[in-house]
Amino acid sequence: MCPNAKFAQKYQRENQKEILINPEIPGRPWQKVACDFCLKGKEHLLMIDYLSKYAELKPLNSTTAQSAITVMKSIYATHGIPELVSDGGSPYNSNLMMNFFREWRIKHHVTPPHFPRANGQIERAVQTVKNSLTKAAEQGKDLYVVLLDYRIQPAKDMPSPAELLMGRKLRTFLPSHPGQLKPTSDVERAREALRKRQIIQNKYANKHATVLPVLHQNAKVWFKHKMKEPWKQGTIIQVGSQPRSYIIKGGWRCFQEKQISHLTRQH
Repeated sequence: MCPNAKFAQKYQRENQKEILINPEIPGRPWQKVACDFCLKGKEHLLMIDYLSKYAELKPLNSTTAQSAITVMKSIYATHGIPELVSDGGSPYNSNLMMNFFREWRIKHHVTPPHFPRANGQIERAVQTVKNSLTKAAEQGKDLYVVLLDYRIQPAKDMPSPAELLMGRKLRTFLPSHPGQLKPTSDVERAREALRKRQIIQNKYANKHATVLPVLHQNAKVWFKHKMKEPWKQGTIIQVGSQPRSYIIKGGWRCFQEKQISHLTRQH
């Protein structure tokens, strides 16, 4: 490859966006949850259920594996042990955390960072909750009042997150008749509503998207470790565990689970 062509590939435009990946809708509440950190400077662990969109928020002493594990255990003791989805970074990739996953029989799914399209609706829910909490913290509001308000809000086509997860409405600051707080739930109705949302979301999100070519082991590629960095040369050493993902070797480092939208074949 001539120097000019190599330089051009290094600073070429981003790949065209890909079509959304729609994760399978879980069959029950708290079967699968997304996990993330939020509120920098006052770190909290945020978990959101894939089906009900119910959010759990717990303060952390630090973002170490041991601190996160202690908080996870408290949440799982309340709701049960789900499958967990994270970006696979620290501390989820630590030996201590991996041992915890094995001991508690937690199935851990990794969604590559910088690629929210790999996670469909749940990524929107995570960002909505994180933005609301960040805004509330900046305004000095009570985070748990904000969280309560999120949990009790029904969508136009679904019951509230609390109703779907707990099978009942939550008592709030507003007066309510005792009969309104009796258990009631309709999971199948919620699953059908989520399927319809996926169809609508796909219609708009995929309007200018494309299906990028499948790449194979040993293919020479250009890849991005972070979105705003120049492209780097590398080699695919393994097809990743998640759709459209690959493990890349670039120089002396291995970069795990790179999405195909961050890759382009060397010419």
